[in-house]
Amino acid sequence: MGKIKKYALYSFAAIVGVILTAQLIWLASGTGEWELKKDQGGIKVYTMKKPWKNLVAFRAVYNLDYSMSHMVAALVDDHSLINCQEWYGKSCVGFEPIKPWDTESLSDVNMWVFNFRMFGKDIFKLREMIIESTVTQDKDTYVTTVHVKGAPDAIPENDCCVRVRNIDNSWTYTPLPDGGIEVDFKQDWDRGGLFPDFILNFGLGVEGTHAFVSKRLNKLLDNEKYKTARFDFIHEPYLDATVKVD
Repeated sequence: MGKIKKYALYSFAAIVGVILTAQLIWLASGTGEWELKKDQGGIKVYTMKKPWKNLVAFRAVYNLDYSMSHMVAALVDDHSLINCQEWYGKSCVGFEPIKPWDTESLSDVNMWVFNFRMFGKDIFKLREMIIESTVTQDKDTYVTTVHVKGAPDAIPENDCCVRVRNIDNSWTYTPLPDGGIEVDFKQDWDRGGLFPDFILNFGLGVEGTHAFVSKRLNKLLDNEKYKTARFDFIHEPYLDATVKVD
């Protein structure tokens, strides 16, 4: 083997070694605690890296002058392909209801299909996200939570798509003394398959989370049917003069 080939081989091996070492260091890193990464326009965006987990979780905390029913309605009402595209744009290409809204468990199950393109190309297979949305309210504090978790085995997998298995998101609404609410939005989900996590970890995650809640979400919530929504399973403290919120 010539000197040039040997040098190229050693160089390649060294580069691979550095990449693998860096990946191992990154994988082992993390405090498991939320760390503030962006504070702008009344919206605080945090990240959390857990040791031995590659993907970073993201969190946004901010206040809104909305009722809790208003926020819940936006998440549990009107599931459809059009609604999915209003939330996520044209990357949402399919929708299928799996289990309709159940008034006992306060939950439903739906499948959304996404086409995550890169550089304008269809590089990845379609992603199927089956999610179960469940609403709960603490009877003492009136804090209301919509937990959005993956239900990947609700129906058999399809050959056309990659089934996303890691989905653990939540929206928590805490009533405030002035009649508004604090919104605490957490998202911990990957894109499945070989989708590169670093795209979310080092760019789109923080900026994308901030842009979503500051721009797209405001447009979605500016809907009369959400503004006037009321649910008998959600108590709104500001409507009850006998209830004080600390």
